[in-house]
Amino acid sequence: MSDSIDPLRLLQLDRRKARARRDSAADLCTVGTVDQNGNPSLRTLVLRHVNDKLAIFVNGTSPKVKELSNSDSVAAMVYLPSVSVQYRLTCKVTAIDPRVVHEFWLLRPEITKKLDALYESNSQGSEIPSQAWLEEQIASTATPSEATASAIGFYLQPQIVARLELDDRPDFVHRATRYVLDDAGEWTVRTLMP
Repeated sequence: MSDSIDPLRLLQLDRRKARARRDSAADLCTVGTVDQNGNPSLRTLVLRHVNDKLAIFVNGTSPKVKELSNSDSVAAMVYLPSVSVQYRLTCKVTAIDPRVVHEFWLLRPEITKKLDALYESNSQGSEIPSQAWLEEQIASTATPSEATASAIGFYLQPQIVARLELDDRPDFVHRATRYVLDDAGEWTVRTLMP
């Protein structure tokens, strides 16, 4: 597979450029799932590289976990305003080994470790008395030394990548390209009408 047509390599390079420009979206993606009733849901998550694969980490108490676990694929979007590029990904979803999750969990900031501990008694997305209550709980919670049982992760393995280069210059024509992963692990490339 040539780097010149590997959309994951392009995504990595574009994210690197966006980080250099201090783009607040450089490490984020929006993941789309569908619940058991067919209702769509979007969430913005941190997009990571784990073992040379795209990955997201989530808390097992969140409703999104069931949606991710019950689906063969999800949609994800990465928009990098500082480099005027958008990626739309159709990805297979596979669970990350808990030992790998723990290894990366240890690198998380203290406050997110405390939140994971709090999720054990207050599931993510549940109602709480107030923001002040949450801040008090965080302040009084000891930082766990190990990942909680509810800390889990998923690999996102793109099968289709649509890359859109945007520009607001009057003489620039947007560029749209679709990459499809074939059974041999090679990307086929098609130019699209933007």
